[in-house]
Amino acid sequence: MERLVHDDDTKDLDPAQDALRAGPAVSSSPPAQPAARSAELLSEADQRQIAAAVARAESRTSAEIVPVIARASGRYDRAEDLFGLCLGVALVLIAAALAPAPIQPDSWDTTLRAPFGLLVTVALLVGGCVGGAALASFFPVLSRPFITRAERLACVKQRAADAFLDARVSSTDRRDGLLIYVSLRERMVYVIADGPLQDKIPEGALDPIAQAAVAGFKSRQPAKALLDAVATAGDLLARVAPAQRGQRNELPDAPRQV
Repeated sequence: MERLVHDDDTKDLDPAQDALRAGPAVSSSPPAQPAARSAELLSEADQRQIAAAVARAESRTSAEIVPVIARASGRYDRAEDLFGLCLGVALVLIAAALAPAPIQPDSWDTTLRAPFGLLVTVALLVGGCVGGAALASFFPVLSRPFITRAERLACVKQRAADAFLDARVSSTDRRDGLLIYVSLRERMVYVIADGPLQDKIPEGALDPIAQAAVAGFKSRQPAKALLDAVATAGDLLARVAPAQRGQRNELPDAPRQV
């Protein structure tokens, strides 16, 4: 069972892995500093605070909560190239406007000429393409208009599924792990419940977890986002999967940063 929350499109698994069942729900949030590295968003104090919150939540449930924060879920080379192409074309048009090709008086010649000659025009176009693509790779917000919702969603789904497996969320004795995956560049939150746990969770019950994370990022406080999401998840899991006598902590409590 999965629940997704993202921002701009409302303003914005591997099928063989039967542990992951699709069913996204959408809400909105503002940008969450996509250019920053995820490892820089959480200080050591923040990580300890989140780990303590996970431990508190898990003391009330038999489930395991795994928070994951990622700088980005995908590489969008096509979008960066498209931005570069637009920049190259814009440079040529600006050059043409500032230095139009001379036209002889009383001439019937209407042939369109490059303002600085073909060589310089090609150099402007190629330079804009290469420079624009490089610029967009450093400032992802520039390429964002060229990335479709479907592309971002597919990347987030795949990276969340990868994180689910890498964190061994499905390796618990009861298969009752819950992954809270936050992707900053895409500004999406994905929540995945594993195995038998997903059958215990009512339809739509994962939405408040993702919405709690979105509310934290709305105020540009990633630590608060994860703390609120963990607390909300703890309340839900305490109801559907209460703590059992003799249960042990099977997965690390600290947030994973990828």
